[in-house]
Order: sequence, then structure tokens, then C-alpha cells
Amino acid sequence: MLLPVERSYADFWAEMAVREIQKSYGHTVDIPNKAKSLVKFGRTYGADADVRTTVALFQDTGVINETFVTTNAITHMASEDTGDTEQTIVLEGQTIDADGNLTFVVQNVGPLTGTTAVAFSVPCARATRAYVKDGTFSSPAVPLSGNVNIFEGDTGVVGGKKTTSSKTHLTIEGVAGTYQSEKAATSISSLDYWILTGITCAMQKDGGATAAVEFDIDVRHLGGVWRELGLEVSLRTTANVMHAETFTPYIVVPPNSDVRLVATSNVAGLKCTGRIRGILAKILY
Repeated sequence: MLLPVERSYADFWAEMAVREIQKSYGHTVDIPNKAKSLVKFGRTYGADADVRTTVALFQDTGVINETFVTTNAITHMASEDTGDTEQTIVLEGQTIDADGNLTFVVQNVGPLTGTTAVAFSVPCARATRAYVKDGTFSSPAVPLSGNVNIFEGDTGVVGGKKTTSSKTHLTIEGVAGTYQSEKAATSISSLDYWILTGITCAMQKDGGATAAVEFDIDVRHLGGVWRELGLEVSLRTTANVMHAETFTPYIVVPPNSDVRLVATSNVAGLKCTGRIRGILAKILY
């Protein structure tokens, strides 16, 4: 029997995803009134041979794959340049409760105080995006001079970096003229589904004549382990170095899930980029 939904969608695959959510998870969801697309993009300079590596800019701090926390332990950020003292950083992330429910939060942190750690007003369990807050016409924002790292606690911080690399969760690469984080990974709140509609991924040609890389999307449900979606996108310098794909059917990611784009290379230190795109669906009941 066909399950009822709140509305009909002009996009067949969007309606199919809505019906799949209702049948598989028992939730009725709404896309138009949520009215939010979600695109997660990132790059890595460190996709190493036979190592599944998150496509994100935190490898400079020694992080290959993020170490996830189960409490609101992500509390501070700092720049690696003592001159960064005027910028306020907008941080997007998630808080977590005792049952593992995630709640999306956006907060302003700062102004920065150089290499000295600055505390958040709302500690988080996930840090998914960060960028320099806009100024005004008469008082524009000041570009970063150093990298900004988001991490757990304010101890063991040297030169704006944690001495324990696993405590770092997000980086803005200010030294490269980048003023927002690049992390092709995110987490979904307890109130939403993420309906994945497509992916783009690429490798840099300077990886060498025989360089090759495989991309996939990993998803971890609440209480689960990382599982691949099975995209198995393979690129090599002697053939295609970029791949763009629209999913049919769309892929449903349930609430309280973590998602990451990963790359596995056959050479050390391969440069890769990628983006996951989709739309959010709000749980009505």
C-alpha cells in the first residue's frame, strides 16, 4: 500500500526519498519548509598510500581522520599567528546529549587573541564549519595571517596548535589565504535527514604519472560503525582526474549520523578535493 506523504514533489527522487524515510524510519518529513541545502566541501594534502583519509584541511595538525567525542568537549580555538587579534570566527557545530542526540548550533567566537586559546560560549561535540565573520562597509573583516585550529580544551596548546593532534577537529588555513574551513564531512541533527543528491571529487595532476585515488562516502549511524556507501570512484592521472555524479536514487542519511568523504591513494601525500551535496528534510512527526 502506498504510504501517504504531506505533499507531492516535482522531483521524483526527492519524493522517493521522503517515502523511503517514512517506510524505513517511520518519520514524516518536509523538504520545502526546511528550505535548506547542505553542501560540504574540502581538500586534503595528505591522502597517503592505502590509508583512508578524510578530505579535510586538518592534516597539517597531524590529523588523518577525526577522533569523535561523545561529550561537549570541543571548547576552544586559536590562531597560529600572534597577530590575529581582530577576527571573530563563526563556528557551526553540534552539541550532544546523554542519549547521543545532536543539536545544530551557530556561534560567534572571539575576537581571536593570537596563539592564546579562546573559549566558546557553547561547547560542542562536533565542529563542522568555521569562517571569518563579515564586518561592515566602514569596518570590514580583517584577513587571517595564520591557521586557526578548533580543538578540545586550552591546555597543551603551543603556537596555536594542540600538542595532541587527535584533539583537533577543524582548521581554517589562513596562511593560504583561505578564510573558512574546508571539511567534506558533517553531522546531522536529531531533527533532520540529509538527502544526498550528488558528489564531486578530484585529484591534483602533480601527484605523479602513476598516481591513483579512490573516493567513497562513509556514514556512521547513532551507535554504529563507519560504513561505506560503495561509490568506489577511482581516478588516476593517466585517465580521469575529476568525477561528478548525481545520485539516482538519492541517498538517505538518518538523524544523529556522521558523514565523511574519504580518499585512499597509492602514493604518499596526494592532494585531493571533493564535495558532497544534498538537501535537508525536517522531521514533522
